[in-house]
Amino acid sequence: MREYYEMEAAAGHRQDAMYKESDQWDRYWHERRLEHLGRVFAALDGQSFLEVGCAEGKLTRLFHTLHPAAHRTGLDISEGYLERARSEDPEADYVQGDAADLPFEDHSFDIVLCGETLEHTPDPEKVFNELARVASRHLVVTVPGRTLPSLLLRAVGLIKEKPHEERLAEPGRGHLHDIWVSDVLTMCNAAGFSKQQVIVDCFVTVRLARFLHLSEGTMQKLNSLLKHVPIFKKHGLVQIIVASR
Repeated sequence: MREYYEMEAAAGHRQDAMYKESDQWDRYWHERRLEHLGRVFAALDGQSFLEVGCAEGKLTRLFHTLHPAAHRTGLDISEGYLERARSEDPEADYVQGDAADLPFEDHSFDIVLCGETLEHTPDPEKVFNELARVASRHLVVTVPGRTLPSLLLRAVGLIKEKPHEERLAEPGRGHLHDIWVSDVLTMCNAAGFSKQQVIVDCFVTVRLARFLHLSEGTMQKLNSLLKHVPIFKKHGLVQIIVASR
């Protein structure tokens, strides 16, 4: 796994590309996830923060803007990504390590974030157990979701994707699993997180929006309508689970 992410970092893949270089339709849902995470971070209290799977540390830096006094740590498997993180944020601690075997003591961080990372790991449940072990108060997990139209199109074979193992030949496509909100909630319950909040957003399929060349304003209006439709509102591209002890 480390070789793949060192290759990805060396190939110039960057988190910022999702927000600056992607087209307006992909950028829309990435920016919405950032907005939600900003509100989640602002509402949490804690003096120590860990991001697992931090890449070049964009979300760690976002947390710092909201909690400048908190000590922050980022962990990633790729030293190439971490070099960028340290250059952008030299005051934080950036550590190379394996998400399935975190080099930290039990309950050593008030807040732990795992953003868009579980689906990249060979054993998501083992990684989650490590997240829960080091989180003393709050755990925030984000996983990429599927919209309802996307799920239906995949079900009838109109959208086909490469098998997970083939994606490891392409930088930026290293998903090994589909992780659903229900999976994360089951693991939260097993780990003893008594309070759980789920945020789901972005119900418009990107491929359809791109095909129809929908404007951002139109996507926002559609999103506002669909979030009130029960069959749609459970399936969004943005999925954030906030669990607290």
